[in-house]
Amino acid sequence: MHFDYGYMEEGQLGKPYNMGLLKRLIPYARPYKKILFLALILTLVITLFDLSIPYLPKIAIDRYILSFWYPVNHRRLSAGLAEEFREKYGHIVKMTKRAGLGFLSSSKLKQIDPVDLRQYQEQEIISRERFYRISVKKSDRHRLVINKKAIQGEGPYLYIPVKALKNTSYDTLIKLRHRDLNGVLLIGVFLLFLIGGSFFLNYWEYYLLEKSGQNMMQDIRMELFDRIQGQSIRFFDRNPVGRLVTRTTNDIENLNEMFKSSAGRQERYSGK
Repeated sequence: MHFDYGYMEEGQLGKPYNMGLLKRLIPYARPYKKILFLALILTLVITLFDLSIPYLPKIAIDRYILSFWYPVNHRRLSAGLAEEFREKYGHIVKMTKRAGLGFLSSSKLKQIDPVDLRQYQEQEIISRERFYRISVKKSDRHRLVINKKAIQGEGPYLYIPVKALKNTSYDTLIKLRHRDLNGVLLIGVFLLFLIGGSFFLNYWEYYLLEKSGQNMMQDIRMELFDRIQGQSIRFFDRNPVGRLVTRTTNDIENLNEMFKSSAGRQERYSGK
C-alpha cells in the first residue's frame, strides 16, 4: 500500500474470483452440507421443470391441435414393394374397415425415410390429403353432416377430411374435437402447474443458498474477529481500522456473493 494526500490505497490483491479461493470455503460449507444437498436436489427438479415447459406446447400442437392423419392405399403397392412396406412401416399404419386402406399420423410420418416417403407420395401410396381422427359415439354419427365423407376406423374412430370441416358449424366442431379440446386444456393446466412449481422451487433454492451462505459468512467473521482480537498493538499500528473493518464486512460479503453465484452455476451445470 502507499499513501497519497491523506488517502490510502491498497495494492493489487489478485483475481477476486478463483477456484483456489472457492476451495478454501469448503471447510466452512461442511456444517451446512445437508442444506446444500437439498438445494442441489431442488436445482435438479427445477431443471426438469424448465425442460418440460417448452415440451408441453409441442405435445399440444402435435397431438391435439395439428394432429393430422394421411391415407395409405395398400392397393397401389406392388408385390415386392408391399412386402418391404409392411416390414418397415406396417407397424405404424392404422388400418380401417375399408379393404387396403390405412392411415398414418403426422408424428409417425416423420419416422419414414425421406427417400421412401417421396416415392410413396409420387405413387400416391401415401396421400397428401389431411384427415382428422375423431372419436364419435355410434348413436351420434347420424347427426353429423359430414358423415358421408368420413371413413370408419378402428373402434369408435372416424377419419374426416380437413377440407370437410371448413364449412362445419361451431357446435359440430366442438362435438367432433372435444377430445382434442380436453387434451389441450389438460396440458394447459399442467403447464401452469409447472410454471408455478418452478417459481416456488426457485424461491426455496435461493433461500437455501442464501441461508447457507450467510451462516458460512458468520462463521468466517467470528473466526476473523477472534483472530484480530488476538493480535498485538503493533498490528493495529500497521493496519488502519478502516482496512480491518472492510475485511470483516465488505470483503466477506463479496465472498458470500461469490459462493452463491458459483454454487448456483455448479448446480445448474450438474442439473443439465
